[in-house]
Amino acid sequence: MKARFLATSILALVAFAGGAQAQSVKQSIDVTYEIASDLTVVRTSHVEVTPMNPASVQSESQQHFSYTANQTAEILEAYTRKADGTQIPVDQSQIVTQNGLVGAVTSYTDLKIMLIPFRDVDVGDTIVMTSRLTEREHYLPKQYSYLQSLPPTPAESAVSIRLKTPKALSIAFDAHGFSYDEQVTDSDIVRHWSGTFEPSHINEHDIANPRAIVPTLAFSTLPSYEALAQDYYAAAAPKAAVTPAIQQLADQITAGKDDKRRKAEAIFDWMTREVQYVGIYFGNGRYVPNDADTILSRRLGDCKDHATLMSALLAAEGISSEQVLINIGPDYELPAVPVLQAFNHVILYLPEFGLYADPTSPDTTFGVLNRLEMDKPVVRVSAAGAQVTRTPVGYTADNVYRYNTSIVLGSDGRTHGETQIEATGEEAQLLRDFVAVVEARGPDTTLDELARNRGISGGQDFEITAPSSRDHSLPYRVTARWTDDQLSHIMDASWRPPGGLSPAPLDFHHFLGNYDSVSKRTYPVMCRPGMIEQNITVTLPGNVLLPSVPAKVTVDGNGVHAERWWEISGQTLQVHTRLSAMVDHRVCSADIINDVNARLKATGNVSPQLRFIRNTEAQQVDGTK
Repeated sequence: MKARFLATSILALVAFAGGAQAQSVKQSIDVTYEIASDLTVVRTSHVEVTPMNPASVQSESQQHFSYTANQTAEILEAYTRKADGTQIPVDQSQIVTQNGLVGAVTSYTDLKIMLIPFRDVDVGDTIVMTSRLTEREHYLPKQYSYLQSLPPTPAESAVSIRLKTPKALSIAFDAHGFSYDEQVTDSDIVRHWSGTFEPSHINEHDIANPRAIVPTLAFSTLPSYEALAQDYYAAAAPKAAVTPAIQQLADQITAGKDDKRRKAEAIFDWMTREVQYVGIYFGNGRYVPNDADTILSRRLGDCKDHATLMSALLAAEGISSEQVLINIGPDYELPAVPVLQAFNHVILYLPEFGLYADPTSPDTTFGVLNRLEMDKPVVRVSAAGAQVTRTPVGYTADNVYRYNTSIVLGSDGRTHGETQIEATGEEAQLLRDFVAVVEARGPDTTLDELARNRGISGGQDFEITAPSSRDHSLPYRVTARWTDDQLSHIMDASWRPPGGLSPAPLDFHHFLGNYDSVSKRTYPVMCRPGMIEQNITVTLPGNVLLPSVPAKVTVDGNGVHAERWWEISGQTLQVHTRLSAMVDHRVCSADIINDVNARLKATGNVSPQLRFIRNTEAQQVDGTK
């Protein structure tokens, strides 16, 4: 699946009604869901949009309406209502329908997209559309679920959502940010959520659990997350059968391996090297994998295909595995009601070793999850049943990024530098990602951009030594060298030693998300444990001395530790920095981030200017040589 769930929901309506970004519109959204006793679902939506400026007119005049192969769609009405009440209907001959959505990695071959052009739209006119979608076959047979949040939008929005169901139908629902009422008859229940929302904008990044801060609605016929996973597994498990071709390949991959863990690691390495991530979805193929032999013959597939093939290869060697439903977005809690849309990815759990494995992640080492998969709620499922649990949080010592930079300042102002990096855990993943970019774009372009970002503006003669980005060894090591032809200006008061060619910034943003150094955060942030250690050694030219170094700077508290200290011996200057994030969850509250920011500001200048003097002057300062 891997972020490939596609739910027809109010999101499509908001996209219709509020397609303009950072532009002013007024919109009214009225949606009715009717679920019959046989679980046929009919969604009728009425949307009205009034653009309030010329830019909105241009963006709103052409709208996209999408639906899938298990749905039938009708446009009941579509017209422009002029300010004087005149109605100008959409020219049906001008509606274009695209069959399928083809992308570089993911394609939905059964998706239909209508392009609907509205005529003669001016500021203050209203675009009106009423549509009906009917869905009889669901991606999980005999189960239906809905989840949607209303994102911040520049539109003023009035939203009304009704859910009509038979009184006898068992359905769970949860919502916040809406008003609620219901009507009960002898045979039906009509639940109604509504709200009026002013234009809004959130200027914060890396927000964790964003559904908690915006209006959200969920309803479902599923009895539990365990039942959801078992329904998925019932369709997926037969696809992982061990066939003669699977057995032969598994034996080849694991030849010479003397224990099960080494065999499992060999299979994981083969999967991440040899099977390409590509998703081509049609109908239930969105949620049901291909069979292992088909995946093997194609050497490509999406996340559930990767999990299926790896599960079959493991089983061929007597290694058990469980399928794991997970989300790789910013959500760290499951919705209160069980909904299929809570998950967008499938990985594996290997109970014999107590570890998770994601065979779609070529930059990870066996036993190390991607950082977006850590501390996540998951449902693990196998023939033995299903259980809701969490992936590990990880520890600071698991994710270490250490780089040593040696810089030689020549008397002619030329700078020669070398940065040696070694990384473990999630930091190794990030370093492999950087090397993958170097492999794709070439070292000169990539390192030139990095050098400019790191203050090495005159860099040339770049050189990088690194294993393949598919090398899973730990620690993962990279060496980069450069020459800076621009004068070092070491005697300038603003000079500071460059940190070197490191793709990871020396900043707590690396672990604690983007926090604002001036204003306070309002919302929780995605964070993670880890450590960055930077050591810089500068060989000064013979005609320059540094009489003294600053005092050590330390910041401690609320799960962070930072320290920087300087050493000078003759013509050798050393600067050491260590940043440690010791968080025990992957969600950090705004209070924690604000406290860390305040502590950092309270220390004063953690990167002070260094006062160098000419050698002739140094001889007059207490005999300093």
